[in-house]
Amino acid sequence: MKFFHKHLLSIFLQTCLILSNQAQTNTDSLELSLEFAENQKNKIEILLKLSSELKNCDPDKALTFAEKAYMFSKAENYDEGILNSIIIKAYIYIGV
Repeated sequence: MKFFHKHLLSIFLQTCLILSNQAQTNTDSLELSLEFAENQKNKIEILLKLSSELKNCDPDKALTFAEKAYMFSKAENYDEGILNSIIIKAYIYIGV
């Protein structure tokens, strides 16, 4: 029985490591695409994706991206961006 628990724990830890690396790769590619965004709306959408991806593992950085998305959305009068950035910030603040 101990062997089973050790094996199960090992599988769980390996899975967590793989998922963590995959999330890091995804955020890295999003940050890179942010530099080459063709217009403000695309930039806002990338910022929202980044904040959503990071909200559980790096809430401070996620909040920074959500706030930037909010400011850009306000400047562009982009209501969907405003709403989505507020929703993501709320998730971050309540820890969801």
